[in-house]
Amino acid sequence: MPPSAFLARILRYGHASPCCLVVAIAYLERINERLPSVCLTAFNMQRLLLTLVMLASKCFDDFFCSNKQWALIGDLYILF
Repeated sequence: MPPSAFLARILRYGHASPCCLVVAIAYLERINERLPSVCLTAFNMQRLLLTLVMLASKCFDDFFCSNKQWALIGDLYILF
């Protein structure tokens, strides 16, 4: 899934405000500045975007999803 489609999915199902997307991108830029050795790949980009938007949502939004809901949004939740 391309990053743009994944971000659209996060915003649609995560009910995060557009402000959270801007903050998540700012977090991503900080990571790139402080840790230039971190290589973004197709595998870790989706997980990193999900984590950054989740973190921004929990910090800046009044209502946010639980960790389980975020895992479901990102297709990371495994039922045992």
